[in-house]
Amino acid sequence: MSELKFSCPHCAQHISCDPAWAGHSIQCPSCQQQIAVPTAPQPQTGLRVSSAGAGPPPITPAPVPAHIQARPAPAQPTRPWSGLAIASLALCAFGFFGWIPGVICGHMAKTRIRLNPNLRGNGLATAGLIINYTFLALLTMCIAVACFMNYYVKPQRQKRLAQERREQAAAQAARNAQRNEQYQRDLAENRIPYREPKLEIPTNAVSGQIGGKPFRYEHAIASQNSFVLREGSFSRAERQISITTWVKPSDLAGKELLVTPDMRNPRLHVTAEWLDDAKKDQRNWKPWGYSLRMKFGPIENGQMSGSIDLRMPGTPPTAIKGNFVAAVK
Repeated sequence: MSELKFSCPHCAQHISCDPAWAGHSIQCPSCQQQIAVPTAPQPQTGLRVSSAGAGPPPITPAPVPAHIQARPAPAQPTRPWSGLAIASLALCAFGFFGWIPGVICGHMAKTRIRLNPNLRGNGLATAGLIINYTFLALLTMCIAVACFMNYYVKPQRQKRLAQERREQAAAQAARNAQRNEQYQRDLAENRIPYREPKLEIPTNAVSGQIGGKPFRYEHAIASQNSFVLREGSFSRAERQISITTWVKPSDLAGKELLVTPDMRNPRLHVTAEWLDDAKKDQRNWKPWGYSLRMKFGPIENGQMSGSIDLRMPGTPPTAIKGNFVAAVK
């Protein structure tokens, strides 16, 4: 017995049934949709059908007969993902250590996808390549800018600053030389007999050693925040003791100052300055670790008398003791 074979117009399911069901509606065994069984070709007869008669009776859907055999549609194979494409995109999150491997994985993934069209992930590989190449380009640009700043801009700036410092030093030296020449001319013409007030040296005047050299003071000055004992001219003292007091002379009048070697961070700082045998400036600064006793009298006629006893450790040693009369400024 021959079978009528056709396909479902909805799901393309292959169906075979008895020719007696031609023209009837049946239910597709796969998608459960109502479909019409195609009509089989009819043999020619001598009968004539009148067009004036009534139309064909309505066809009622009949249940699917048990002998209808449905053939299952072949399953579509699942396309696998490319692991290299996924790795190329994931390596973007690992910074510099992932960008270069991400580029390598992206190119390898695109090569394998081109050779095996069943692999998925071409879009992931493309996105990974774009992101990794972008980060590498930005990193290269930053390195280039840093090298340019370090090897060109910075040396040029340092060179310009050094030139400015040299010009400032030369200008300052010229101003100092001009002031010194003017002072020498004024001194030679007796216009400036002496800038420092020449006070009377008291009995038992301050004497001792500064930097291992004999010292006897010639000038004493009590000014704002400091007290100075000096031997030599005001422009270039041969030996000098400077004591930073941080107070005005009026605050020292009638007072006594005492510093012992075991005191830490006293308010008084002592500096000894002298010229060595080569006429070079030498300096010894002590914020603590020295002994000092000073007494100040009242201020009278712009002068203040007193006494000092100073011992500074070091090589060469510094030690002075005696009375003084200081000019108050």
